[in-house]
Amino acid sequence: MPAQWLSPFLFRSDKKTKILTTACLFTIGLLAVPAFFFAITGDHGNDAWVHTASPGMVANLQFFFAGAFDGQPSKLAQLYTAL
Repeated sequence: MPAQWLSPFLFRSDKKTKILTTACLFTIGLLAVPAFFFAITGDHGNDAWVHTASPGMVANLQFFFAGAFDGQPSKLAQLYTAL
């Protein structure tokens, strides 16, 4: 964020650009305070619902994207996955 804030001052932008950049970066910084707080205190949220990935799960996801919604990939779904 400091680099974005300094750029209008270093490249001689007009006053409106400097004010808008400062206001936008201040707003972004204000909205990021809770994320910084949780990162510093060590609270990283509840990730117990995330399953461990395996090659089989990745393949099933690719088949799902190819149209095999029932878990039984057809020849066409296999072709789409290969492509």
